[in-house]
Amino acid sequence: MISMQDFLRVCILALAFLAFARAHGEHKSALQDSKVTHDRDHIKEHLKEEIDLKDDAVMSDEDLQFHYFRLHDYDGNRKLDGLELMHAISHYQNETGITDKESTSEEANAQTVDEILNMDDVNFDGYIDYPEYIASQKKGEALEQHTN
Repeated sequence: MISMQDFLRVCILALAFLAFARAHGEHKSALQDSKVTHDRDHIKEHLKEEIDLKDDAVMSDEDLQFHYFRLHDYDGNRKLDGLELMHAISHYQNETGITDKESTSEEANAQTVDEILNMDDVNFDGYIDYPEYIASQKKGEALEQHTN
């Protein structure tokens, strides 16, 4: 059975907030996983609580990325801090039914947050701002294309 941390690496660092393709030693961060950040129905469901969104509303990939980021920026400072990243990981685990205690432990999630910040926080301020998030998404897409 695959561990939660490995699953998040493949889904969030070959899936994206880790390779998710381990080809040639390249890894994605959890934020680079399009399967995590582009779950249209999931994001739209959460957006219904905040904005008037029709069931058949079409959202571009850019819209989805923006709203995914915004939905997890709880303090509205346009940056994701470690706690917001931790919450996003926990939310993903809960929504997908991941229950492996080793993978879903606070320690494992904290390690994943550290890996995300190490890989994607290019200005080393301890946050993932929106441009860093978009850059991470683009890296993830490039890795997906490279490994397919």
